[in-house]
Amino acid sequence: MNKNKIKLHLGCGTQYKEGYINVDINPNLKVDVCFDMDKEKWPFEDNYFDEVLAWHSIEHSLNYLHVIKELWRVCKPNAKIHIGVPYYSSGTYNLVNPYHNVLFNEHSFKFFDDEHLLGSANEIMPAKFKTEKISFDYFPEWAEKTEAVKEFARKHFLNVVGSMEFILKVVK
Repeated sequence: MNKNKIKLHLGCGTQYKEGYINVDINPNLKVDVCFDMDKEKWPFEDNYFDEVLAWHSIEHSLNYLHVIKELWRVCKPNAKIHIGVPYYSSGTYNLVNPYHNVLFNEHSFKFFDDEHLLGSANEIMPAKFKTEKISFDYFPEWAEKTEAVKEFARKHFLNVVGSMEFILKVVK
């Protein structure tokens, strides 16, 4: 591990991580920096972070595009972002959670990629990312199925995937 990397843990909640700048909105938690990721310009310089961990935090956003723009702004070119989110069709973990405001599936970050959907809604978005990896956390009854069966099931059924992880690379 490169100890010179500057790492952000966005929305750390109760999961304080050594070696990261841990941030959360709740001042009663163990955090390094407390701010509202939805409303404020984040208190970090442009091109500051080499790596970001946003584990089950950004689905709570009320201003998702602001979060994406700030995430991009504070990351260095080619920074790695690890994002864990519930899968959009998980009735068990996502659809019933009153604190989830943004839905995610395997196509969610294509809207920030020049080679895919960026610009498809005529938006002007400076934030650009490349998806390097997507991993799915399947419910047990689906985990051992073939990839073709799992892909079909993700598209057609509820409660196939509980959560997913994206690894994104910042493009500047």
